[in-house]
Amino acid sequence: MKIVQTYWSCHVATAEGLLQHMGGWRSSWLHIVSWALSSSLARRHYDTLELVTDQAGKTLLVDWLDLPYTQVWNVLDEHLDTCPAPLWALPKIIAYSLQDSPFLHIDGDVFLRRPLDKAYLKAPIVCQNIEAGFPIYAETMAQILPAFDGIPLAIRRTNGLFNASNTGVFGGNDLTFIRRYVTIALEFVRQNLDKLDQVNTTYFNCVFEQFLLNRLLNQQAVKARYLLPPVNHFDEYGQLAAFSADPHVPIRHLIGPFKWDVRLSEPMEKQLKTEFPATYRRLREVYSEVASLV
Repeated sequence: MKIVQTYWSCHVATAEGLLQHMGGWRSSWLHIVSWALSSSLARRHYDTLELVTDQAGKTLLVDWLDLPYTQVWNVLDEHLDTCPAPLWALPKIIAYSLQDSPFLHIDGDVFLRRPLDKAYLKAPIVCQNIEAGFPIYAETMAQILPAFDGIPLAIRRTNGLFNASNTGVFGGNDLTFIRRYVTIALEFVRQNLDKLDQVNTTYFNCVFEQFLLNRLLNQQAVKARYLLPPVNHFDEYGQLAAFSADPHVPIRHLIGPFKWDVRLSEPMEKQLKTEFPATYRRLREVYSEVASLV
């Protein structure tokens, strides 16, 4: 099965600009370290690693940093030319929609510790974990319901259930379901681009990607396999972010604010330097050269 990643420039026009982009990390340096380690580990374990990106992202990750992608789809400029920058999950939805064979998509802050068990590679749908009743989903839906148009039936009628499926890792073999899901998500976003000021935009991303996914899986009785047990409170993700945690856990995911924890980011950089020294040296050379020009 192929692995896919998505990198969107958020309308930053140049690769030089992207090299200064922090991407939620404490520094722009850690941002590119994360992408380098994530892609290098994925390529170590799988023969095919594809990147869905735009021109600036291709220049940065492939032409300059020489990360180990086996195929690059430079398509996001045409798909997202008018997309508001805060809709960071939309490029991933686009990437899902472009797949014509079974795949697993992993985020650039997800690190595969080993190849996934074969059962996951045969599953109809694979997700990282269930987020069990996180309050952001109920709170955001309370903003969406009175303000938005074309709200999918799957999330209008929740029966008080607000579980979501985390997509740090997402994909599978049921491409029919995935196409149905992304079609609904894209239409939902398209109809409401002029209403984003009425909701928490960050959490809206989580709704149209993760909450909608979970509701459709349940509504359509599609069997999903989860890499990890359910997470009941956001703070539990701290254990998943720790590089020294249980070695039996197949991934590490430095989600959201955990990117700022030096106890987590320093081991990430050390792993890249130790296990992929040539890539680490390349990052240092490019980063230093560009930093001296800006």
